[in-house]
Amino acid sequence: MVILHVKRGDQSQFLYETDINNTVDDVVKDIVAIYNGRLKIERICYEMEELGKHGTSLPPEMQGLTDEQLLDLKLEDPWAKRCAPQGYHVSKDTMGRRCGLAPPQNLEEVLKKAAETAKEYVSKKHVGSHHSSLKHILSNFIYMGLIRLDLLLTSTVTNALQYLCSLRHMERVAQVKSSLVDLRKCLTQKDVTRALDELRGATKIVFPAGLPPHDPVRQELENVEDLTGTQASLEVIDPSRACLWACGKMFLSNNKLSDHLGRNNKSKAVVKLCSSKEGAPGREPIMTEDERKQLMLHAYRKQEEWKKLEEDDDDHYLDSSWADGNNLKRQFHGLTNISWKPK
Repeated sequence: MVILHVKRGDQSQFLYETDINNTVDDVVKDIVAIYNGRLKIERICYEMEELGKHGTSLPPEMQGLTDEQLLDLKLEDPWAKRCAPQGYHVSKDTMGRRCGLAPPQNLEEVLKKAAETAKEYVSKKHVGSHHSSLKHILSNFIYMGLIRLDLLLTSTVTNALQYLCSLRHMERVAQVKSSLVDLRKCLTQKDVTRALDELRGATKIVFPAGLPPHDPVRQELENVEDLTGTQASLEVIDPSRACLWACGKMFLSNNKLSDHLGRNNKSKAVVKLCSSKEGAPGREPIMTEDERKQLMLHAYRKQEEWKKLEEDDDDHYLDSSWADGNNLKRQFHGLTNISWKPK
């Protein structure tokens, strides 16, 4: 299976695994669905944070109005008490977007935990090198004394990890589990669906009566959101206009991946996702930002060294033996290390 490192601009998004014989249209459609799904999860997580702090959203005609204006216009939210969670408390929204009937602390933690779990399912930190991460983890295991070096030399990595899990040092095993998160993980639509189900279940637990039909969280979960005129609408990619670029060339529709990436099914390629109306994306930089900083730091240090050498006009080094031009001649004549003291 070929692995595609999907980027949007210069930012890494996720890893996608597919077969080299699949068509470009199917791959682009699947990648766009995952990309837009990740954006949806980010929007829902942001709104769920506000949902836990200030309760459900006000109707559009009431948002942004002060209490005096609401009284003058005789506007009232019919969904506030109907959808309020059990044991709610009043937490007024200074932005005027939500009703202020917030869930209690324990239910707010349910929403926060669900948002963190959903973000973990589609996190960018899964993008990484499998071999280098595994090598780094095993080296840490040896350093912590969890795996013997002779065990690694005489058995497979799987046996080594099984040996590690058989240990009863719970604190060290917890460190191992946190390190395993950094392993490479390809993202699929099942992961996006799993994250959405996690968020949907949390809202049903905290708000058993449901959310108002105009609440952004409910609209996102029901796929009826209206992003017109928002910044989020600029980030979403239209599947009919989506395309992939690699090596400065666009993947043509109706072609197979093998027509652009070759027939090696065990390869990895960096592709950039963009819209057809955006034009060709920028090429990958020759060096990363960290490498560029290290290069500039090295050049600065060399420049400072040259400045010090130019300012140093002292010629005391001429008194050294290696600076003597007649040193070789004296060695040939045996005139070195002559002592004038009487024996």
